[in-house]
Amino acid sequence: MASIQGAYHWHRHQHEDELFYVLEGEIVIEVKGQPNVRLRSGEMVVIPKDVEHRPTSDGRSYILMFEPAVLQRRGD
Repeated sequence: MASIQGAYHWHRHQHEDELFYVLEGEIVIEVKGQPNVRLRSGEMVVIPKDVEHRPTSDGRSYILMFEPAVLQRRGD
């Protein structure tokens, strides 16, 4: 679980998919070469492995991220 506000850095995970589930608030996941993904409370998306992305939120948002325990917090 994480609380985000503002933009996270661009990153990718070479070996793992990453699932984002919004508990409260609204986030936008910017994806290189693809349309942005806008998520509101109760919505989720899976970002496939090796896809460069950056989650952002204008206001404070609370999200769950489902990822393997071996995944580094800052991406690969």
